[in-house]
Amino acid sequence: MKVLRLHPSEWLTEEDVFDALLTALQAPKWHAKDLDALWESITENKTNGVRTPFRVVIVTRGLLPYEVENFVARLDNLFFELNSNGVDVEFSVRRATESTP
Repeated sequence: MKVLRLHPSEWLTEEDVFDALLTALQAPKWHAKDLDALWESITENKTNGVRTPFRVVIVTRGLLPYEVENFVARLDNLFFELNSNGVDVEFSVRRATESTP
């Protein structure tokens, strides 16, 4: 399973999260920045350069801005629903220590 590690040190908004995630998924520039479009591109498994199976891991060393934390929770729910519908994807947030890469 391919692992996509995202490091949110400069994320301030939902758009920042989408930019990082869509870049990691190798999504086309025209990909919409909304959860419905993300669901569709992952389930159809042909829009993005990264195909299932894959795991998204957000590695953070501290607190995230409220808007980002809230959106990450929504992404977690989306990936849970994708997985519940048989799509081979995983999502997690890892609180790293200074010694964790």
